[in-house]
Amino acid sequence: MRLSALYDPGTVAVSEPDGVSGVVTASGLVNGQPVLAFSQDVTVIGGSVGAVEGMQISDLQQKALELGVPIIGIWDGGGARIQDGVSALAQFGKIFSGNVAAAGKIPQLSLVLGTCAGGACYSPALTDFVIMVTEQSRMFLTGPYITQEMTGEAATVEELGGCQLHNQISGVAHFAAADEDAAIAYARELLAFFSAPLPDSPKPPADNHTDDNPEQLPGIPLNPSQPYDVHALLANIFDKDTFLEVQPNFARNLVTGYARLAGNPVAIIANQPTWLAGALDTNAAKKAARFVKTNTNYNLPIITIVDVPGFLPGVKQEGAGIITAGAELVKAYANAKTKLVTLITRKAYGGAFIALGSKSISNAAVIAWPQAQIGVMDAEAAMALVHRRELAAVAAAKGEAAVATTRTQLAAEYRLAQSADHAEAAGQVDSIVTPENTRAALIRSLQ
Repeated sequence: MRLSALYDPGTVAVSEPDGVSGVVTASGLVNGQPVLAFSQDVTVIGGSVGAVEGMQISDLQQKALELGVPIIGIWDGGGARIQDGVSALAQFGKIFSGNVAAAGKIPQLSLVLGTCAGGACYSPALTDFVIMVTEQSRMFLTGPYITQEMTGEAATVEELGGCQLHNQISGVAHFAAADEDAAIAYARELLAFFSAPLPDSPKPPADNHTDDNPEQLPGIPLNPSQPYDVHALLANIFDKDTFLEVQPNFARNLVTGYARLAGNPVAIIANQPTWLAGALDTNAAKKAARFVKTNTNYNLPIITIVDVPGFLPGVKQEGAGIITAGAELVKAYANAKTKLVTLITRKAYGGAFIALGSKSISNAAVIAWPQAQIGVMDAEAAMALVHRRELAAVAAAKGEAAVATTRTQLAAEYRLAQSADHAEAAGQVDSIVTPENTRAALIRSLQ
């Protein structure tokens, strides 16, 4: 039984109503913490939701809110029961209202382990996290038959609402599990970050203040244009084997997830230089804004690790609404009341620097590595733009060799003006730390 697998052994109590119902509710412990849950039963009237089932879910939502405990929904059914007509629709409206009322007050997780069709999709979409199973889970407002009847478009259920679509393209889902066991295990691991700190938490390491060598952290190249996998950096900073990624397949130029730092749960947002050089595109901005809002709601500290060349330019991005997405990201950080810490590692340019937890829009404590470059744009691009006439004159008078020398000199001047020291003097960086002391500095910032 799915609900039994969700709860700690021996703690689940299942409640079933009198008569026939396509929904089962339960209470019990997950990681030692009380959690309420409901599950559609696809074997009973296709798991459809009528007046009885809708009332069960609504009552459970209200109970979870009153108790202040997380609620998990397991979805696998055909949506509103046709035979119940408007009553079934009204019950779904109450479920949606319950989702909205609980938003930001108690964690809400949705496991879509089969089909979630029609208006039923809105309930998982209103929760904090949606977990799906590869080649098994489907979410769509309109199925293949009606879609073809209304639009003439032929599409399979996978194309309309499969796990791959919602994890890679739409961004509706947060995780694609290989099977149901993996989906339930992910939900349990995720909930652990919204509970009390682990006992016997490791103590912060000593701050040894060694030299300023950025290569002290393995795999992090000094050249700001050279890509690297940010997961290597996360592994060096946070408690061993505690990082849990959220939406790993959507907007892969930005990494989001949870980890523990000295035993305490933290939310993490980090640019990923191996994808689009870590630039922010429309989807990455939406992903980050959504994550900031979620963790602000639950007062989880947010650590933003910035290594960003800027927002991604181009007609496609402008048409996709990158201005609005970027504005929503700014708003999310500006409205965040939780503890914010921003670490600038190698570079932070333009509007992306502002939007990713800068001091000018948020209450963030900002830390930078000594080699970090912070400015409107990269030094070479800035030099070429501002001094293009001067460079043209040098080329005409002295030749290309002289241009190369002049470009090198001007770029060096811009790099100096965009240094972490300059940003600290301007009040936009609170402290400069060496890479090997990053973990200790982050721990201090959260105390």
